[in-house]
Amino acid sequence: MKISPFAIAAFLAAWPGLVAADEMGVMERARPDYDPKGLPLGGFRLYPTLDVGVAGDTNIYRTEAGTVGDAYFTIAPNLDLKSDWTNNLVEVTAAVSHYRYAEHDTESHTDWNVGGHGRLDILRGTTVDGEVDYVATHEPRYSPDEPNGAAEPTRYTNVHAEGTFNQDAGEIAFSFGGTLDRLNYDPSLLVGGAVLPNDDRDELKYSLHGRISLEVSDGYSFFVRGTYNNRAFDLQTDRNGFNRGSHGYSVDGGAEFRLTDLLKGEAYAGYLAQDFHTPLPNVSGIDFGAKLTWYPDALYTVHLSAERRLTDTTIFAASVSDDRVVNFGVDYELLRNVIVQGGVNYASSRFVGAARNDTVWGASLQAQYLINENMRATLGYDFSNRASSEAGQNFRDHTIHLDLKLAL
Repeated sequence: MKISPFAIAAFLAAWPGLVAADEMGVMERARPDYDPKGLPLGGFRLYPTLDVGVAGDTNIYRTEAGTVGDAYFTIAPNLDLKSDWTNNLVEVTAAVSHYRYAEHDTESHTDWNVGGHGRLDILRGTTVDGEVDYVATHEPRYSPDEPNGAAEPTRYTNVHAEGTFNQDAGEIAFSFGGTLDRLNYDPSLLVGGAVLPNDDRDELKYSLHGRISLEVSDGYSFFVRGTYNNRAFDLQTDRNGFNRGSHGYSVDGGAEFRLTDLLKGEAYAGYLAQDFHTPLPNVSGIDFGAKLTWYPDALYTVHLSAERRLTDTTIFAASVSDDRVVNFGVDYELLRNVIVQGGVNYASSRFVGAARNDTVWGASLQAQYLINENMRATLGYDFSNRASSEAGQNFRDHTIHLDLKLAL
């Protein structure tokens, strides 16, 4: 039995005994006694933070048999510089995350990123948004594209840029823009000392998007949007002789809605297509997605989202990973300075052109204790499970972590 997002929305709106909330989620609400104040720097404000933590992981390699557990420590400094202006916005960030494993040093790694975001207020209702980021990170062990027998996580970089022009004239609003990503993968070091080149994974991809919406009444609007994308790889063929370059589009229609003050969201449906070089199969079909936020009262915020998305893959003979993803989460303000968050997630991945199908689901629970404006502590638990039609690709993992954030 299939239940549409609209049916869920109607059910929640009709739930008896609910009291209207202020449409300010638990995690978005300002807490002057516990929020960092930052350091004033002329027309800017600097927010420095330092995260330190310890965690225990029961399956660091995400394997089906012969699982190995370990503890690891994290240290993550971050600088966030934001303009403090009435109009326009400039934000610059820089962050480093270092992971040190107690017994398996090959899993230790350092990720970092720098970036900037800006908004130019041209006229009332007319803005231009832009963002540029450089990210140096690693491919997680649970990725289907992580090579079998990798001695350590594969590192890669991503240069990301995007820009959007927005025009909001009241009842009618439209936007158009684009994104650009340049990915470069380091060679993968394999167990035994061999090196697997990843030049065939280096990729330049871009997308163009446009959207127009019409507000039909207070809290309700309809929209139409379209997206075109192109994915080009540095090498014409990959290690298996396939040309993985592709291009595609999606066209969707949907609605944004607010049912009283209790629930708001967005739902859309349409058509998508992605064309590949023979013999990799093309993909087409229904595009869909929904995001719902429910405010039963001031202490709870409930989130639900679902979408279909296409993800690049290196799986032999597969053109793409066709993913259906669902996420559900609850934020609960137990006390003014104690926040509990829980969630479950589910993803069904079909590797188009290959025999492999994966089902991944997970759950998380954490409690955050806001000590004061300069310190907060978090205790959390995460579970993940993958069931795959390909032998040897199942895994189950449990992680417990304790983190302390220091901020000015």
